[in-house]
Amino acid sequence: MSTNAFDNSNLKDGLHLAGTPVASFVPAVSLAITGGDLVVTDGSTFPAGDSLKKAHVRVIDHLGAELRDTITTTGGPGAKTIDLASINTSKPLVVLVTVITTNGLKADGRGEIFAVTGGAAAVSNWDKQ
Repeated sequence: MSTNAFDNSNLKDGLHLAGTPVASFVPAVSLAITGGDLVVTDGSTFPAGDSLKKAHVRVIDHLGAELRDTITTTGGPGAKTIDLASINTSKPLVVLVTVITTNGLKADGRGEIFAVTGGAAAVSNWDKQ
């Protein structure tokens, strides 16, 4: 009888092994402030035979007000311009993004951007699934 609670010797974490679809899925989303707008652009790299299905974008201010949009095309043509007029931009904005591929791969990321000073940032801390 094994001393383990269950035998997990045949379990593999295939999602994170080199050469698997997740290994070649590289989520990348850029953020830029233009005037009073946030421009969100997907620049992800997808495994062969896969592509962007959608990227859900949530912009949250320090008071908890939230804006949402969805990107459905990678690159400049798919960039979303989100009007920030309805939220408080006096402090950094948190941007949460979920990138979903047509084959069901998913990655969640987080970024922050200062709307007051403008500039650009990138979503990072990706959790690929």
